[in-house]
Formats: sequence, structure tokens, C-alpha cells
Amino acid sequence: MREIYFNSDITPKSINEIKLLALYYDKINIVNDEVYSPKFDTLDGDFKFTEVEDLQFIPNTFRTDYKLLIDENLIAITEKNRKLENENLFASEISKIVNANHDFIFPKHPTQKDGRIITEEVYDVMKNMWGFEWGKPIERNLIWWYYSIKLQWFLKLLLDGENCLSSSQNLNKLFSAFIKEHTGTNNNLGTKGFNKSLVLDALKISLPNPDLLSFEEILELKLKLKDELGLFYQTINSIEVKNKQLFDTNIQNNEYQSIFFNEIQKPLKELDANSGKSEHPIPVKESN
Repeated sequence: MREIYFNSDITPKSINEIKLLALYYDKINIVNDEVYSPKFDTLDGDFKFTEVEDLQFIPNTFRTDYKLLIDENLIAITEKNRKLENENLFASEISKIVNANHDFIFPKHPTQKDGRIITEEVYDVMKNMWGFEWGKPIERNLIWWYYSIKLQWFLKLLLDGENCLSSSQNLNKLFSAFIKEHTGTNNNLGTKGFNKSLVLDALKISLPNPDLLSFEEILELKLKLKDELGLFYQTINSIEVKNKQLFDTNIQNNEYQSIFFNEIQKPLKELDANSGKSEHPIPVKESN
């Protein structure tokens, strides 16, 4: 079974990626967790603690929005606060990495002293998961915990030999920083599929705009392309075996793009030029 963990920001921008992943993978595990936030209110004239609010890492509407794929068992949501084998897995190292990259997550404002910029990624996370609106206090500590816990999930899953993927620029930056610092002392850490995804990139150039496809159409296409997707899996696997450097965190983007062009994009273009557009445009040509 082709299975992947999607450890990424779940925002409206994720929908097309999830559609393409659902087409290729048999199971997509959406990484979810939660942090707890105390709530206070004025009672009898006194400012008092009233309750604890759990803030999840997926939108409140996720189970409804993706109900069809969940019902088809294509999507599973990891249990909130799933017990890790070691709750303090790399806790101090993660804290150092996240703190060291604070200026990346919240860039300094170019003109305002001590001012910070709310990047599009952070804004999307706060808005779509926790209902943030301009004018409300910015929960910096919540964002700190968000990236810290998701980084811990990444490391835990990779130590378990799972295949993970994230499109979060911040999370991939933190993961790369951690791997560069700690692979020498922990050889069990793998890096397969942490952000470079031949599968996702190949599907993006091979299929119609996912915006045009409903979840029902994705399921129909998945069934119709069963044989092609099987060959596609073999092709991707052979390319990954041949190009092990794809999973090196030090690989430059232009190196990755060169391998991608030569191994997938170029053969696909040649195939289209020789035979015209395929009815099922999935790249299945084996690399040499």
C-alpha cells in the first residue's frame, strides 16, 4: 500500500495537493495535534480562569470538507496528542532550532523598530485553523508550539521509517536545519520525502488543473488510471533509487530541477511530441 503522512499547513491552498496525493496514494495520514490555551473571563467583577481551549492543527471544518475521502478511507487523521514513544523526543534540540529561526518565522520589519512581519504562511495558519482576524492579539507562543510539535512529528515519523511530506516553507526550513545539525550524531534519522516529492511534482505537470476536479472525479480518475498509476509508481521508484541525492537536505533547488527535468519532464514532453496528448496523461516512461 502506498501511504504517506501529510505534515503540512491545512489551508485552502492544501486542497489541490491533497487531491493529487489522493490520486496516487492509497492512504494519506493528515498529521493533527493540539495545544491547550487557557481562557479567562470577568466573573462577578473579577478576571478569572474559566476553561481550557484545545486548538487543533486542522481546521474545524476539515472532517466535513473532506468527508468523501475520509469515508473512502483515503484520508485518516492522526489522533490528537497521540502518545509518542518518547514525549520529550529531541525537545531541547527542537526548542533551540525553533528559537534560532524566530526571525525566519516572524521576519523583522524593515522600517519599524522591534516590529515583525506576519508572513502569508503564518497568517494562513492562524486564520484557517484558529479564526485569526486582524486586530486580534497575535499568538506568537501558539505559533511557536505549532511548528515545534509539527517538527517533532516529522522526526518521530522519519525514525519510524514513514514517508512524510510538507509544503510548509517554515517547517521545511526547520527540518533542514535540524537534520544538518544532527544527522552526524543520529544516523537513524532519514530524510525521504520530507519536501522534495517527485510524485507530486510529476502529477502537477501531467494532470489537468486540480481546481477543475471534484473529489468524486478524483476517485473516478484514480480507478480509471489504476494500471497507469502502477507503472508510474515503478518509474518513480526507479528514479529515486538511481538519484539518492534527491533526499539530501543539501541538494540545491537547481540540482533537483535538473534531475526532475531529465528524468520526468523531458521524457514526458518527448512522449507527448511523438504520440500526441495521452488520454490519461501520466508519465510512465522508464528512465534509463
